[in-house]
Amino acid sequence: NKTRTHLKEVTLLYFVAMTERAKKILLITLILLSVLPAFTLAGSPKADWLYLSSLSGFIGTALILWQYILGTRSITGLYFNELPWVTRLHVLFGIWGSLFIFAHPIAATLLYGKSLTYSFVLDFSSGLESSISYGRIAFLFIFFIWATSALFRKFFSYRLWKYLHYLAYASLPFVFFHAPRIGTSFVDQAAYAYWYSLVAVFAVFTVVRLRMFLSLGRAKYKVSKITKLNGHVVLLQLSPQRSTLRIKPGQYVYLRHSMISESHPFSVAHHNKRTGDIFVAFKVFGKYTNELTKAERGASMYIDGPYGAFTEAVNTGQNQATVFIAGGIGITPFIMHLYNPAFKNKHLFYANRQRNNANFVNNLRKELGQHLHEFYSDDSANTSSYPRKITVSEIQKHVTDWKNAQYFICGPTQMMKQLRENLKTNGVKPSNIHIEEFSF
Repeated sequence: NKTRTHLKEVTLLYFVAMTERAKKILLITLILLSVLPAFTLAGSPKADWLYLSSLSGFIGTALILWQYILGTRSITGLYFNELPWVTRLHVLFGIWGSLFIFAHPIAATLLYGKSLTYSFVLDFSSGLESSISYGRIAFLFIFFIWATSALFRKFFSYRLWKYLHYLAYASLPFVFFHAPRIGTSFVDQAAYAYWYSLVAVFAVFTVVRLRMFLSLGRAKYKVSKITKLNGHVVLLQLSPQRSTLRIKPGQYVYLRHSMISESHPFSVAHHNKRTGDIFVAFKVFGKYTNELTKAERGASMYIDGPYGAFTEAVNTGQNQATVFIAGGIGITPFIMHLYNPAFKNKHLFYANRQRNNANFVNNLRKELGQHLHEFYSDDSANTSSYPRKITVSEIQKHVTDWKNAQYFICGPTQMMKQLRENLKTNGVKPSNIHIEEFSF
């Protein structure tokens, strides 16, 4: 047990020490190594439809499995700071994996001269047909996911679509049962070894997912205080019940209000290193956040994380200016930086609809002085006192070396996109512009 624990610690330290680019290269290498054997295991390319059927089946299975792996946040979050990049890869493999899975029965249908309906009709009349039907079930699951995502997405709420999306994962066991009994490629022992290695990987990640689903791998906290702020914003104070998370400024965590409830990401506004308390500020705008506001003092919360490297590039030195741009509740990833007394060369451009909805602004005025720049888009009581919108020209007025500053932007998607493009157009290097992206 000591040896296993030491090995785990060494492995984690190794991955932490690696750069994000090196981690990405390693992941892409592993993906290629898992897919390349399919080109030889599928048989001879001269076999035309037979080869294409086997090849698309192998590759489609490998890509859907990688989609499953990359969707396991408790694993990917240990090694990657940029989880949104992992999420994009997860989505990409879902798309391409589905296309290869679709190609598999089409090629098989053309090979054996069957009608197209043959791939859809379930038949358990014999052992062979039962094995084929396992593949049909997997195909129908993935086709349903594709249809609800590509054609009928607007008819489903995000929550319902998310649950339907899990059918892609449910297809994998049917795929694994389907192939070995009927696949012509499985006359080769190498194909069996490859296939069951995929099965073993699936089993390992399924155990990890079940563990997280039951909150066995999450830190347990309790609600210490709930404070209702302006503009439907709530500040939630959470205290550790066992282990304490170590959180860096700008990171976020996933919260669950029961062992098997949904989990959603929230930026950490403040982390008390002495007590371990976590402060999360969020705007009430949906079912889940509304449920959080009803949590009673002492209620348990389950947290996994922290995640994110949004503000990792912040330089607290004096040479380069740092510009934080926040829209509404987008202020939360910046709060720990803004209250850091050792961090002097910083500016905050803070946009809200109305002044009475600008939470934390009174304390920020005391902390930042003239380096706080307020913007109110709907302040009819005093429209002349503050600008209505954050623009590059407004930044130029207040930041001396604005072109070489580091920019961190968090707020509504359209605001982040527009400011990023305007800054780039005015000569700010793309590498100096950072926007907040949550993962899945």
